Amino acid sequence: MASVTYDDRSFLIDGHRVWLVSGAVHYFRVPRELWRDRLAKAQAGGLNCVETYVAWNRHERHEGQWDFSGDNDVVEFIQQAADLGLYVIVRPGPYICAEWDFGGLPAWLGAKRNIHLRSADAVYTHYYDKYFRQLLPRLVDLQVTRGGNIVAIQNENEYFVTSMPERMDYLNYITRYYRRAGIDVPILTCNNMTEPLVPDAVECLNGYGRTIEQVKRLRAMQGDKPLLATEYWCGWFDGWGGEHVRRDPRDVARRAMELTGAGCQINYFVYHGGTNFGFAGGRTVGSDHNYMTTSYDYDAPIAEGGGLTRKYSLLRLVNLPNRTLGHILAAAAPMAIPAAIGHTAVHWSAGESGTVLVVSNGGDDRVTSTAVALPDGRRLEVDLSHYGAALLLRNARLTDRHTLDESNLSPLGLLAGGVLVLHGAPGQEGHVSVNGRREAVTVPPGDGVVLRDVAGLPVAVVNSALAERCWEVDDTVVMGPAFVGETLDDLVHAPGAKDFALIDAHARLTRPKARTPMARPPAKPPALKRFKALGACTEIDEPLEAFDRLEGPCPMEQLDLADGYGWYRTAITLPRAARKHLLLPGCADRARIYVNGAFAGLWGRGRGATREPIAVPFQRGRNELALLVDNLGRFNFGEYLGELKGVWDGIYDATPVGLRAWRIKEGTGKEFSRRMVSRAQVHLTDGLDQTPPMVCQNTFTLSRHVPVHLQFTGLDQTMVVLCNDRPVGFFTARNGGFGDITLDRELVGGSNRLTLLVWPDVTARALAAAVRLYRLESDLTARAPWGFRPWGVPDGPTGGSGAKRPAWFAATFPAPAENRPLFVKVAGAAKGQIFLNGRNLGRFWTIGPQDAYYLPEPWLERTNELMLFSEDGAAPTGTTLVFRPHGPYGG
Repeated sequence: MASVTYDDRSFLIDGHRVWLVSGAVHYFRVPRELWRDRLAKAQAGGLNCVETYVAWNRHERHEGQWDFSGDNDVVEFIQQAADLGLYVIVRPGPYICAEWDFGGLPAWLGAKRNIHLRSADAVYTHYYDKYFRQLLPRLVDLQVTRGGNIVAIQNENEYFVTSMPERMDYLNYITRYYRRAGIDVPILTCNNMTEPLVPDAVECLNGYGRTIEQVKRLRAMQGDKPLLATEYWCGWFDGWGGEHVRRDPRDVARRAMELTGAGCQINYFVYHGGTNFGFAGGRTVGSDHNYMTTSYDYDAPIAEGGGLTRKYSLLRLVNLPNRTLGHILAAAAPMAIPAAIGHTAVHWSAGESGTVLVVSNGGDDRVTSTAVALPDGRRLEVDLSHYGAALLLRNARLTDRHTLDESNLSPLGLLAGGVLVLHGAPGQEGHVSVNGRREAVTVPPGDGVVLRDVAGLPVAVVNSALAERCWEVDDTVVMGPAFVGETLDDLVHAPGAKDFALIDAHARLTRPKARTPMARPPAKPPALKRFKALGACTEIDEPLEAFDRLEGPCPMEQLDLADGYGWYRTAITLPRAARKHLLLPGCADRARIYVNGAFAGLWGRGRGATREPIAVPFQRGRNELALLVDNLGRFNFGEYLGELKGVWDGIYDATPVGLRAWRIKEGTGKEFSRRMVSRAQVHLTDGLDQTPPMVCQNTFTLSRHVPVHLQFTGLDQTMVVLCNDRPVGFFTARNGGFGDITLDRELVGGSNRLTLLVWPDVTARALAAAVRLYRLESDLTARAPWGFRPWGVPDGPTGGSGAKRPAWFAATFPAPAENRPLFVKVAGAAKGQIFLNGRNLGRFWTIGPQDAYYLPEPWLERTNELMLFSEDGAAPTGTTLVFRPHGPYGG
């Protein structure tokens, strides 16, 4: 059996140093048929490792029903990575975040009574124990220590405040589960360097902007362990209604090289994002409606549809030397502080295999070159024009017979087992010294290659643009193609290329002609036929008796509905016709409300919806209500983790409660006690009892005792809410500045006092704009019957009709003539769901930023059917198919 250990410099397999250059590829966001393609592109991009979360809710969607087959076959995914020579870092949670629904926890878990998620709580432990008993035995034999390729495993994910004993107990329990199950590879944590650190684990860092500062801090905390960025955020996720987030490829590559210079291994998060198919996207903090888009393109190096981006190409200049020269990097001990030279910084480290220098312009692109002083007084002229950084090696033991004394050109790597490839700016005067023999060389322009024998070592010099297109296949270096797959038969030539370069195992340079197909206009995407209306949903008109009977309002979690839409039905009987103002405090996320067949309003969060009372005319006698409730995704992060979806409280007639001007004063520090906060939230109160809050007070009067619903949005402060001096709610600054509380037993007839303890400062004007109170005059459904029906795809025409009613449409199209990433660009309909040949592609919503949706190649057939569910019944006129090789946001 092999062993995987580590020291302060790197991981070691059987005593041999391993330098990881890794990227996240989540199996559950990619169809199984495309795993090989994405993994092969990751390997060709210079990676020697991939990382994946394991999403518990993909494997136990329904309690006690396990699925590790098809797209959920994580074992097959890991084995495919092994076939390509890739290590795997596994992150099984049980909580994973990942912008995935409920952070990977199964929906039904949120319905368990008295459960305390992500804790040592016995109820929670009982269920994740069952999950681990299913998962871990499948992983044990895939470890490097058993001849497999799993090199490390992570304990939980981004878990903070370990100073509380019961929180540390939780992480220790997970470690013990791993060890007892036979997991003997290193355990990782990424807990924002929360102290104390978890025993028997390597703490790692997550971040982007200030990673070098994080590296310094982490090395000071655990100087006897290697450095690894478990999440180097090379892109970012998108939320509905927001802007698409892009990260400049040059900046991403420069910062990645800086991490290399600081002695830190990298896992790109994410290297390929994939898709939140179906209803899998989560919800995160930042606002009250930060729901994840269907695309998880993430501005990643490999685009959602598998296309290779500019970021992919630039990062190869970082990844290939990390992979092929990793034995040098892994043996070097980083210096504590980088040396500053003018506007540049030099990160350097040294070990028995050589000295590593990374020179960076720190993002100042006015600095295109610099000079580095050597110990003997000479200066190396270094080019920084390509992406703002350069890697240099000195006295580097490339092989048993060859030592690179120095070069002012950057190594792309020791490729195909023995060719040293160096790169720089076209026309740059370079030199290389091997075993004491020095050669001068001018970097060629274009696709030119200079091949020299330097002390018996073949050295190829190219410019940095061509270096991006250097590939290794078996014992051959290939230079020039836009992409080379697993064999030399899988070449994609650059546009206009006439030839390309090959350096074979005998160090012979040849230039075969590029065999390009005859020039012809690029194929157009297939034409989408006109959508045909299949009809509106009939649930609005069907009688209550046709629905599954409920004892009262019931959340989706208790109805075993993991995600998506659900139809609720109820009836309200009134003695006379009246206008009511409907408020649904126990309804999430959005509900299209129909009263007696007519559309009454859209309750909830996000564009077009409201959480203020909706005025609706009711007739005398029985009134039929139908609600199409949309679960937009559960929180994957933050204090609201585990929130309910659907309808779990009544429908109220509500009126606003008038508030006076807020009275604000600075507290003394004695107003707050941790006893005001629930056990599940007390770890978020660190430091609050040491900082005086702002004490904000208001009063309101009730002529009779009725519940009052309090809601606020737009406050970015931490806040404790008290009603008549009784604590009723705690909200932190990171939750997105919103919250809801229904006050009841705390209230009295007459005057009631509302107190907010706020950290830090807040103004009366801000509170007046943010806080709303509504008197719940009556529960209109207190004694009403309730029914429920799961939402589903119709088998054919529905027979339904009516204005503003949810409706279905279908159109067909032929298979595309070219194998290029195909997307559907939706127009006409505002919001709904897309299905391709019966598979749920995901949610569409014209509020952006996403406007095109991926149609995976393995899901296409000779003739294809697109079905669209339109929430408001608008027809998807103007919807087209487009090729988007660079993802939903690019051409």
